[in-house]
Amino acid sequence: MYSDVPIGAAPKFVGPNESAPGAELFDPPPFRPGEIVSHIVGGLLNAAVCAIGLIHALRYADLSWTHTAWALCALVTATYLADLASGILHWMFDTWFDETRGAVRRMVLLVREHHIYPQRIFRYGLKQEFGLMSWFGLLGASPAIAASILGAGLPSDVRFALAIAGASYSIELAFSLELHKIGHIFKPGRTIKALQFAHLILSPEHHMKHHSREHDNNYCLVNGWADATLGRIGLFRTLEQIVSTATQARPRENDRRWRLRFGRWVEPDSLSGHHQLRRER
Repeated sequence: MYSDVPIGAAPKFVGPNESAPGAELFDPPPFRPGEIVSHIVGGLLNAAVCAIGLIHALRYADLSWTHTAWALCALVTATYLADLASGILHWMFDTWFDETRGAVRRMVLLVREHHIYPQRIFRYGLKQEFGLMSWFGLLGASPAIAASILGAGLPSDVRFALAIAGASYSIELAFSLELHKIGHIFKPGRTIKALQFAHLILSPEHHMKHHSREHDNNYCLVNGWADATLGRIGLFRTLEQIVSTATQARPRENDRRWRLRFGRWVEPDSLSGHHQLRRER
């Protein structure tokens, strides 16, 4: 349960294994047996659906320029949509919910900690992420791959592209939290640096803009393409206005309270009853 008792926090970008006062407040509860089963099933289903999609795509694949163009278009479209989906999910948990809601308690605690001590993200491994994110990937992959397999009336080029797009989308979204971690590596190797320079994966230069001020921009975790397009023209602020109008909820209220408690930067007068502006350390 949240408390207003102030905590003398460590520097914001303290290492994942260094002392971080108050970090124990964000320790997620143990996975329940049902959650473990859900993650395993999600990961296996995702792997199976993607494998089926890619195998099906091979039925139509050839080395012609036409198929190469279709494959590239499918990959670019899927990458953009996976980036957008990762951003919307990130925005949802950053902006709404609190740690008292059992169904989302684990994720809320993780994202609140991430705004206090960002580098502690490296304490969480792929096995804690892949199964959960696989379910979101399946929501996009399954219709595309099903249409590819069952759409007998569709041109073969379209069926090929749908299979490639569905599998690519699901794989990228399932691994989006690992790509997020790459955006927190400040001295990457040459290959990663080259991919970041080409804007193919998330870079610290792009993602660190999210970790400033109100943490209310640059949400996307695959490569930031959707931030630079829909995000820039106001997608997330528009979504906030819609949700706030419908529910009367205030965006980022819970996140601000946690940041205020740890002495992080909070927008002046953004919290009723809290008017002190604390500087980020």
